[in-house]
Amino acid sequence: MGAQSSKYSKEIKAQMTQAFKDIDTNNDGKIQFSEFLNRLMYGVNVNQELVKLCFFLLDTNKDDALQQSEFERIFQVMVNASEESSIHTILCDLIDFNGDGFLDQNEIKAMYEFYKKPVPQSANDLGIKITKKKFEEYIKAHFDF
Repeated sequence: MGAQSSKYSKEIKAQMTQAFKDIDTNNDGKIQFSEFLNRLMYGVNVNQELVKLCFFLLDTNKDDALQQSEFERIFQVMVNASEESSIHTILCDLIDFNGDGFLDQNEIKAMYEFYKKPVPQSANDLGIKITKKKFEEYIKAHFDF
């Protein structure tokens, strides 16, 4: 993620660092799920299951906390999102860990790991690499958020 963050301006990097510090309320250098949820729920009604999924996808080292480099991924996705981006589009962007614009079987598997379910044949039938648009349609049909 360090190489990715170098493409941002000093202003954006400063905003990322400040946002991380603001959310890390216990100042331990990482964001716990409760801190992440509290920040997202501040004055807004959010789908907690969706927040858990986003946190799970961001936590690439699976230590149940977000390091600054993992947290920067949300900025990368949000900077590229438009006002018209649906939650499904943003979710597909989070799942696309390598940023190649396609979702491979390992990236799709990550979402099913969150739900502790095997990848169904219908997802396997999508192909080895699929477009985010095609997976977005699949998510809309198979997940309730």
